Amino acid sequence: MSFAKALDRALKIKGLKPADIVSEEVSASYISKLLLGRIADPTWQKALTMIKALGMTVDEFSELEARLEGEPNKSCLLGKH
Repeated sequence: MSFAKALDRALKIKGLKPADIVSEEVSASYISKLLLGRIADPTWQKALTMIKALGMTVDEFSELEARLEGEPNKSCLLGKH
């Protein structure tokens, strides 16, 4: 599970845009690269900063990631593994 997929879902759930979680530690460019897959995973500190900016706890974010891992892959549903 990628952090980016969970971040994207959390933003949608919270009704936020990536710009809403920008901070001194995490730039808009960094978030964009993360969501586009140009950065695989954030550093622990950046991850914590983004999770906090979402108004979530690490446990809540981890639960979201775990739920997303259980979702079927859309490409598998289309017969494209």
